[in-house]
Amino acid sequence: MPQMPNRLAPIACVLLAACCLARAEEPPAPPTPAAAPAAAPDPAALRAELDKITGKTFKVFGDELKLIFVLSDANPELAKYATFHLHQVLPRMRAMAGFPPDATVPEAVVVALFQEPADCAKFLKARGAGNEPSFAYLHDDDPARRVIAAFALDPRPMVRRLRHSAFNALLRAWIARPPAWLSRGLAEVMEDASLDEETGRLELGPARGHVRDLRERLLNADPPRLLPLREFLSGDAPWKKDPLSAAVQAWSFARFLIEDARMEEARTLSSMLRALAPNASEDENRANVLKQVLDEEWKPLETAWKEYITHLPETPGEAPYRQARALINKMQFDAARPLLDEAIKLDPAYDRLYYYRGLCSFHLKRHGLAVTDLGYALTLFPEYHAARFLRGRARAALNDRDGARADFEACKATPYAAKAEKELAALEAAPTPPPTPPPPAPEQKPIPDAPPPAPPSTDPPKKTEE
Repeated sequence: MPQMPNRLAPIACVLLAACCLARAEEPPAPPTPAAAPAAAPDPAALRAELDKITGKTFKVFGDELKLIFVLSDANPELAKYATFHLHQVLPRMRAMAGFPPDATVPEAVVVALFQEPADCAKFLKARGAGNEPSFAYLHDDDPARRVIAAFALDPRPMVRRLRHSAFNALLRAWIARPPAWLSRGLAEVMEDASLDEETGRLELGPARGHVRDLRERLLNADPPRLLPLREFLSGDAPWKKDPLSAAVQAWSFARFLIEDARMEEARTLSSMLRALAPNASEDENRANVLKQVLDEEWKPLETAWKEYITHLPETPGEAPYRQARALINKMQFDAARPLLDEAIKLDPAYDRLYYYRGLCSFHLKRHGLAVTDLGYALTLFPEYHAARFLRGRARAALNDRDGARADFEACKATPYAAKAEKELAALEAAPTPPPTPPPPAPEQKPIPDAPPPAPPSTDPPKKTEE
């Protein structure tokens, strides 16, 4: 992992103090068992568990800050960055969601950060939480065992996913069984947020993949899958039938409630949150939330929500991106590519823009450029299966048999499995090509902006001579 610039050092103390102050200023929870902070997980016990499961040695980060504990065998700078980021955003996520001041604050939020996804999968399997590596908040009945499972990624997608899981930890420290649409929707919104270094504010940025999924899974689906709002919020049937589509609809409504310019819906969200009961069942909490909207208010609420989601842009580079997609549909790849260059300048962190520019390069037989762009798309979104399959084809065209084989093998557990098997068979049947010179250097920088900065050191500053 490249060394990340330490631009946050000058404001580290201020931000950490603000984080602690935000917790300190919250009124104490009522002295009842439901409002008392949950028991904090024991990092020493968890570290022993992780060492045993993986056979590796884990180190604890953040114990001096008394809120976040990241146990990791990953790159120390990456683990420090994750720790520092979560310390900054936890109180700000509470504020953005509109938690009431007396909502219970978690005693600690613990993250198990693995260098290898396979080790994350081992841990999840040992905890009975599936066999695939994923970012997940494990919230069983024993507070001492609650932990976020995560694995090392590029800092941008990693902290985005950590915000999702950490928000669930915040909410469930207060409400054990919230309505699924509320917990999942707000957690998805937190993925859209970014921390402004100058103001210290958490702000909602481009929704990118969320808007893409909203359009393709709900708005433009045939038949349309967007459920009437009241029906969607009233039960758990949507989550059982199509959980991915339900998550998209939950995200769209939660973001609408937070971002409504007139603040009418923000007040609706506030009243919904205050209606939650810590010890209630999910059905009871769902009913409590629905009571906050009067019968005559449902129609205007749904109208305003649909108006909002219809006009959500997918990317700040929306205009050139849409023009490029229209040209790609007409197989005009040479004309589409400059438009994607323009879109990437406006939004250098959107994986889909790199995928389509890689697609254009592939059809223009500029396979080296295609491999570069598709690699960046996978850095930003590691589960981008279409990008991985296409990169395998581009690598095969460059006679990079080992790289192509690795990509096609990785596609076997994806919807591209059948196509990957055919490509692997063709790869094995083809004669071994003579050595070829490496491809020319890329003609463009796929991501012009610098990666997120590393967290400041917690060591005392060294004295310097005047």
